[in-house]
Amino acid sequence: MNIFQAIFAFSLTIASSFVDGLPSTLSETTHHAVLSLDNETVSFDVREGAKYSQPLNRQLINLSIEFCFIVDFLGDVGNLNLFSKQLLRNIEDRAGVAPIIRIGGNTADSSYFCRDCNETLVNVYGAENTEAVKTTYNQRLFEVLEEYDSGITRCPDKLSVAQAEIEASTKCLDQSYFYSYELGNEVNIYQYTGHRDNNWTVLSYAADTLQWLPTLVQLTKMNVPQAMGAVKSFSSHAYPQNVCSEPAAALVTLDYYLNHLNTIQFFSAWESEIAAGKSVGADFHIGVAGSAACHGKDGVSNTMAALLWEIDYALYAATVGVDRIFFHNGVGDFYYSMWEPVAVNSSSLAHINPT
Repeated sequence: MNIFQAIFAFSLTIASSFVDGLPSTLSETTHHAVLSLDNETVSFDVREGAKYSQPLNRQLINLSIEFCFIVDFLGDVGNLNLFSKQLLRNIEDRAGVAPIIRIGGNTADSSYFCRDCNETLVNVYGAENTEAVKTTYNQRLFEVLEEYDSGITRCPDKLSVAQAEIEASTKCLDQSYFYSYELGNEVNIYQYTGHRDNNWTVLSYAADTLQWLPTLVQLTKMNVPQAMGAVKSFSSHAYPQNVCSEPAAALVTLDYYLNHLNTIQFFSAWESEIAAGKSVGADFHIGVAGSAACHGKDGVSNTMAALLWEIDYALYAATVGVDRIFFHNGVGDFYYSMWEPVAVNSSSLAHINPT
């Protein structure tokens, strides 16, 4: 039994200890008889299961990095973050391909290209914010990105911003490094975050996108699709829980994540979206993922149990048609981050987290 089979069996055994009637439930959700269960153990018939399996995408698990922290993670011109670079190289050595890096998150919508700025990236913070309220960056950031042969996704929310950013990137960076450009971050809540008025909907976003694309294509001479039917991928952000309020945070427990049935139920909400994407030949991505929105929960999101959940989450997502997942990362109180790229203080140096 290899390590992935061992982890799979272990995670199912843990889940069975939390749920009464697990055998009947699993048999109903398993299309083929490859599982057998009793009151204490779960057995998986590898040979039988292999008959119905499909190869995993080598880039199934990827990284999303909060924009304001991108220099912390990757470093600066002449001073790359060698710790992060080695970790990313380790992934490529094991998987045979580098992970795609999505530069995004909340601060992507408040970041602006500044041609005349002297520093690679400058953040402005509010009194109670751990994320920047405004970020400016210059062309040196693209020089940093060119040192990392991973795909990059950016998230401008205004046409003028998109024009400036894409123009700069095409001049400063080999476009073969890019997987895609992403227009906007969590656009479905723009009416609440102040980026748009109260009449804004996702249909407004679709209309804006179709209006923007001809301008961006002319600007960059890139083969950017101009019809929704030719979109490269669809993306949804999928956190099973959140700590954005005290009542919600109280529900974030290890028991929840170690129950595989919760993962099954969670992804059932995405069945129609995945099917819609596949129907037009597009990939479906979980563009941002993590154990709990609003940076995760200390004592839950940064534990080995959360690592088991991430494996279960990713592998089950693949079975229902998800092509790629981007686990989000930040600095400091981002408890679900896979690693801390820089020293937060004198007692917390750069390190790998359990997840």
